[in-house]
Amino acid sequence: LVQALIAAGKQAVGYLQAPPPSRYRKLLADDTPILTGQQVDLSPYSLDGVVCVDTTGMDRLDAPCPVQELLNRDICNLDHHLDNHRFGNAVWIAEAAATAQMLAVQLDHLNWLTPAAATALMTGLVMDTGGFRFPNTSADALRTAALLMDAGADFDRVMDHMFFREKFARRLLEAEVLKQTSFAYDGRLAYAVLRPERVEALGLDPAELEGLIDLLRSIDGVEIACLLQPQPDCMRFSLRARSGRFPVNGIAHDIGGGGHLLAAGAKRANLTLAEAEQLLLQLAGKVFPDHESQ
Repeated sequence: LVQALIAAGKQAVGYLQAPPPSRYRKLLADDTPILTGQQVDLSPYSLDGVVCVDTTGMDRLDAPCPVQELLNRDICNLDHHLDNHRFGNAVWIAEAAATAQMLAVQLDHLNWLTPAAATALMTGLVMDTGGFRFPNTSADALRTAALLMDAGADFDRVMDHMFFREKFARRLLEAEVLKQTSFAYDGRLAYAVLRPERVEALGLDPAELEGLIDLLRSIDGVEIACLLQPQPDCMRFSLRARSGRFPVNGIAHDIGGGGHLLAAGAKRANLTLAEAEQLLLQLAGKVFPDHESQ
């Protein structure tokens, strides 16, 4: 979006609280202006407004300090999560495979797509569809991919960095997670614990752990997968479902989070690992009320 706005003659700067993982940095154009860190100086920028992308609510917004200085401006809220709280002055919520898909169609309509912007948007579309393997891979999503390729997106490079380059330490972590996976409800629920100290010991950045939960979801017979991640001040739940028959957004909502039918997450403060497991099993029981083998 930043690349497209700049190409259209607008002043724009991106913000991420933490720098993007290396696989994404390599897919971003070198001249993409992105601010990172808890504290940023916005004085050099004469900003009229703020575009919040792919964020369901203000409480989940990746915003710098002081936040109020940023939020005093007009806010545009773009998201494909249908449980979005619809904050902001201009709101566009649509049912799409990815917010990147929404942006791609709109920017193409405005003739603002550049090869750099198209490659970045292709990355978002590929990520949210799991490389066009997830059930949200609609005909429209595939048409958008073709649109982005026509606009100059480097599809080969995106796929190479997203799926065919992985650190050895990440592979070791995957093996460890699988080794201590637990099952319940006749194997339909699989869950594992991901401890931050182990991630640190392997030299991995937390941002490099995307897709780890799909190891559990891909096990034959599993309908719901959960990754429990103990944090210093809370317990984090990452949830995935194989199909809409057993949605996970209700589980996430009950814990205090949100998301899609097939992908959701939540955090709960002051929760021990044993309590987190008990809560997960209790809430999963609402999704598997029969408790029978399949």
